[in-house]
Amino acid sequence: MTRTVVVTGSASGIGKATAALLAETGLRVIGVDLRDAEIMVDLGTAAGRQALVGGVRAIAGETIDAVFACAGRTGAEQLNVSVNYFGVLATLEG
Repeated sequence: MTRTVVVTGSASGIGKATAALLAETGLRVIGVDLRDAEIMVDLGTAAGRQALVGGVRAIAGETIDAVFACAGRTGAEQLNVSVNYFGVLATLEG
């Protein structure tokens, strides 16, 4: 049975490298990002966070073996808090 993992921020940086490494080991990776991902959402918005949960459930069903919350932004702006904190929280709770 193939294990399924979710990687946020999968289109660039640490998220992209993590998703590639996990896929190479044979895991089923569901990538989440603003672009170039299976689930394209904006974790900076409540609607985007809800769409992430619905999208993952639609693709994976009810079983997720791991979550790698790599999406993030730098700085002290409200958008950064929305992505870096609320995005992670919504991903894990969902």
